[in-house]
Amino acid sequence: MTGVTLFGVPIDCVGEPVGTVRSPGVLRGNGVVEALGARDLGDLDVVLGPSERDPVTGIVGSDSVLDLTRTVRTATADALTDRGRLVVLGGCCTLQVGAMAGVRARFPEARLVFLDGHMDLYDGVNSLGGEAADMPVAVLLGLGPEAWGEVVDAPVLAPGDIALIGFRDLEEARDLGSVTPEDLPGLTAIDTEGVRTRGIEATIAEATPPDDRRYWVFTDVDVLDPSELTVDAPQPDGLTWVELTALLTPLVHDPRCLGITLACYNPDLDADGAGARKVVELLATVVPD
Repeated sequence: MTGVTLFGVPIDCVGEPVGTVRSPGVLRGNGVVEALGARDLGDLDVVLGPSERDPVTGIVGSDSVLDLTRTVRTATADALTDRGRLVVLGGCCTLQVGAMAGVRARFPEARLVFLDGHMDLYDGVNSLGGEAADMPVAVLLGLGPEAWGEVVDAPVLAPGDIALIGFRDLEEARDLGSVTPEDLPGLTAIDTEGVRTRGIEATIAEATPPDDRRYWVFTDVDVLDPSELTVDAPQPDGLTWVELTALLTPLVHDPRCLGITLACYNPDLDADGAGARKVVELLATVVPD
């Protein structure tokens, strides 16, 4: 592996120019490019909004979500190489539909290892607020809003191509009528308790079967416990920084790993910048040069 390439996707699914929109810029200001020794492609020219929920798709800012997905898909496919890793800085989870579609355009057998405090299996009906960030895994599986799926020729992935790690919203998702892992035979689903029961090594082994298939790692920082980092959608009993680093380091150092998305760091909730510094430290540790 040689070299790290990076680009940012400055978006927030509520459609406002605040919150996670600022994340790529703030992380750059805290030295992420230098820490990774990365070739920085800059930020994509994207925006989400307006903040109204579309009555047909059920998505807030629906047209902009579809446009964003096309842009991220192209940018990801163009930036990926066989020799090096790509880092995509979000922004909110909405970007992962386009990112994974771009990965699959270049590497059609690639898997997704998805670290998130939420399963993101909602659709345009059972998502309470209609935020696109509730839905990326469902869309990739062909279970999300039809118009969004059509943009990426969904399904992009089958259940057996996905490992969900670190979620804590299973009961809430059931109550709201979301698809859940038991509805998806073949999907690997390991909540935070499961990570601790299995241990780091066994969790990674289950998430990445021993074959030659490449994979992409997605990390929403709300996989962390709220005591570790303040986030927009906190869930109790999350991972510590130490646990997250221990998971991500072998995952991303593995030569099968194509790259990583880091999403949902919100500078507006990080007044002293300590969270940004921890995120940069995490990436510098887990992304090899």
